[in-house]
Amino acid sequence: MLNKNIKLKSMYKVDTNENSIKIQCGASFEEAERMCKDVNGFIRKNDILKEYEFAISLGLREMVNNALDYGSDSEEANLIKMQLLYNNEKLKIVMKDEGQGFDWRKRQLKNEIENIDPLEVGGKGLYLLEKYFDSMYFNDKGNQITVEKNIQDKDKT
Repeated sequence: MLNKNIKLKSMYKVDTNENSIKIQCGASFEEAERMCKDVNGFIRKNDILKEYEFAISLGLREMVNNALDYGSDSEEANLIKMQLLYNNEKLKIVMKDEGQGFDWRKRQLKNEIENIDPLEVGGKGLYLLEKYFDSMYFNDKGNQITVEKNIQDKDKT
């Protein structure tokens, strides 16, 4: 485990073009917060995405929180990688961390809000992703999540 008194060099990298933003950062709250701010700035510069800002921001926050809480093993030296891409029909966000992953095959989907205990800690992030995005899938290891949204579908925003 890293000594908490040692300040790590920032691992933050961002690459953007007209239809995508790609960010790599260390698994720290400060760098994750910077990622969210940069993505929000990217959304605001792209008219087609403005309508979906809430869903994108909420989804990104949930994925970042999971990467920090479960994927980073409390090690700021671990990396979190995110890519958001879109075209006129679809938005896609991919988030990957360096953690051991989880067995998403055993995860039960919570299909209705009534099934969620508001006092229970955890378990709401993936539910929210399911509600605000049209598809959600994981890599085999369970340390990468991809969500997609049909950006012409106005019913799920």
